Amino acid sequence: MKIIINILICIYLSGMFITVQASEIPECQSDECVNYFKKYKQYSRAGHPAAMATLGELYFSGYGTDKNLKKALKYYKRAARHGSTFAQHKAGLLYLKETEVLDKEEGIKYLKKAARNKHGAAAFLLSVIYHENDYNLYDLSQSDKWLAVAYQAKYNKVPAFIDNLIKLNLFTANNFPESTLLINELLLSQNHLTPQDKNITNSGASEKYQQASIPWPKGDTEVITVTAPTISEIFDFELASFKNKAPIQSGTGSRLPGTSCADNPSCHGGDIDAYKLLFAKMRAG
Repeated sequence: MKIIINILICIYLSGMFITVQASEIPECQSDECVNYFKKYKQYSRAGHPAAMATLGELYFSGYGTDKNLKKALKYYKRAARHGSTFAQHKAGLLYLKETEVLDKEEGIKYLKKAARNKHGAAAFLLSVIYHENDYNLYDLSQSDKWLAVAYQAKYNKVPAFIDNLIKLNLFTANNFPESTLLINELLLSQNHLTPQDKNITNSGASEKYQQASIPWPKGDTEVITVTAPTISEIFDFELASFKNKAPIQSGTGSRLPGTSCADNPSCHGGDIDAYKLLFAKMRAG
């Protein structure tokens, strides 16, 4: 059983860290790429957090400049100080995975910053890290805490992870009280569990879960399907947004009053997937 669990954890950790190695921004040294790099450097110096985060991605990928992990981390951290959850997450990943900047404590610190701001991938990775012992951080209560955050953030790797825990009879109220409570309440609302089942504290809970269709939160990506924008379209859109928004000179937030990160370009710097979803919403609307 322990071997099976360790294999499962390694698979999820490997999948999470692929994002560090394979950015959607390609390596590029063309005149166009160099020009984009110069523009992002200009807006980063002017104080735009999203530009800082994207500049970190450009250094990471070698887009318009030479690859430089230390400079990528530098700009991720600058953006992170202004509330960019994407940059907080990427800084954490670099600290945990890249030998050149390896620092476990800093990595966990930045992942927690992102997770506290409801970044699903960061919360999920924390849950997985605390559920295994590669980092000597095994702590079921912490694993449960961050799994619940990832579930509420609708992170797409959560269902498969929990399904595997269920099959191994590990996803119980004893092991994951906060996460099971969230799912139990949804199951109760759909009449898959009775009020008595809600208090299950042993492996019997797994049997109930296996009999029901667990109600996973639905994300926008499941209902919006349009042609994805190109990297150039994303860069042009983001750069244009800087012209209409004053740079942040101080403070900790990068969000516009009255808006959510889902619709606010200043939150998305460097996050190609987030921009794809934003473009999808705009084109569908």
